[in-house]
This record gives sequence, C-alpha cells and structure tokens, in this order.
Amino acid sequence: MGRTSVSILLTRTLETLLLPPGGPLLLAAAGVALSWRGWLRARWLAAAGLALLYLCATPLVGDALLRATERYPAQTAAQVRASGAEAIVVLGAGRTSGPEYGGPVPSAYSLQRLRYATYLHRLTGVPILVSGGAPLDEKVAEATLMAATLRQAFGIEQVWMERGSRNTEENALYSARLLRARHIHRILLVTHAWHMARAVAAFQGTGLEIVAAPTGFARRDVALPLRLLPSADALLHCRLALHESLGALWYRLRY
Repeated sequence: MGRTSVSILLTRTLETLLLPPGGPLLLAAAGVALSWRGWLRARWLAAAGLALLYLCATPLVGDALLRATERYPAQTAAQVRASGAEAIVVLGAGRTSGPEYGGPVPSAYSLQRLRYATYLHRLTGVPILVSGGAPLDEKVAEATLMAATLRQAFGIEQVWMERGSRNTEENALYSARLLRARHIHRILLVTHAWHMARAVAAFQGTGLEIVAAPTGFARRDVALPLRLLPSADALLHCRLALHESLGALWYRLRY
C-alpha cells in the first residue's frame, strides 16, 4: 500500500474514532474508566458521552444537521433541459464487495447518484463522466465500476471515466482536465445534496461552469414524538453532517 493510501486509511480510522458513534462512545468509556477513582468529573464525562450519542441518534438533531448541509435545491426537469450543460459529472461514493455479482460494485450511495445521472441523461442527451479512483490501492477504480453499471444496468453508452482521483478535490481537478480536453465548459454536477456544497467549492476555479444537480435529499416525515426517539438513520445523518462540516473546514485550510 502506497504512502497516499496509508494516509487515507489513517484519516478514515481517525474519522471512525471521532465521529458518532465512535466519539461519544470513547468519551463515555473514558468516563467509566476514570470513575473507579471516584472522580465526580469522570461520571459527568461518561454522562456527557451518552447524552451526545443520544442526541446524535435522534431525528430532531441528526436529521436537522444533515438538512442544514443541503444548500442547493433540487433541479426541475425544465431547469435541467434549459441548463445548457454539455456533460454530466457524477462523483463516486465508494464501493461494496458484491459477491452476488462476482466482484466489487458501486456502493448504494454511488448507485443513487448513477440513477439520477441516468435521469439527467434522458433529459439532455449529453454524455456522462464518472469520477473516482482507487484510494486504497484497490484493483479496480470506482469509475470503472460506475461505468460498467451505467452500461449494464441503465443502458447508457455515452460514458467517460476519470480513474485517478482519491477525494473530492481530485475529482474536480482531474475531471476538469478531461473535460477541457474535450472542449466541455458547462456541466451538471451530480452528488448527494449533503455533499454538494463541498463538491461545488472544489470545482470552483477549474474553469468549468457548474450547475449543481443534487440527489438523495435527507427529507423524512417523522412524527413529533418519534423525533425524540433514537434511530440508526438519524445517527448516520448526524455522522454525515459532521463529516461534511469537517471536510469543508479541512479543504479551506489545505487548498
């Protein structure tokens, strides 16, 4: 495994330890570990960790945090047709093992983006560029898996691939390079609604005109009493929201 891949693996490990549920659980565990000394502060530390975990797992908090990251509205069919886009760029979102398919396939998040890109392609007729490499030195790039899915599952043949990127910033840089070589200047950018703000920021300055086309909005109708009950979906939403906030901060500091 190369140095870059090791760095990415360490970053993901750190995220797992700090973001929910890892972070609150570590806080609670630290409080329990220190409580044997009878420290009142240690007990408060454990209580704070459990309270944070509960809050993150409630729709009242988790869903609200994720919705706050959705800064770009959904496109209507009329807006898409009038966008003047010359290509559709879809950002990869990981892979899954796919033993029933005989090998790795795009993750559920990637598949959701590909489905929406297919819809946009039907409206516009412009080609699709899929962007995603092999950040952990996998044998097959995400873009290759995404392109195969577009062809086999959705019947899309107008597919270009960007297979070198390992993060959103590189998605933007490498995709723009390929598109400029094809004299493409205006694109529909497809990613999840909660990831779109960071994606647009990465694509700014590449010379491309960006039309944000988000998908996968975190809109759930949850009755008021149920908003206070913990759920796995809400905990995931909280984690995604914090991940995007930290990612945006890191990009501003680094790039």
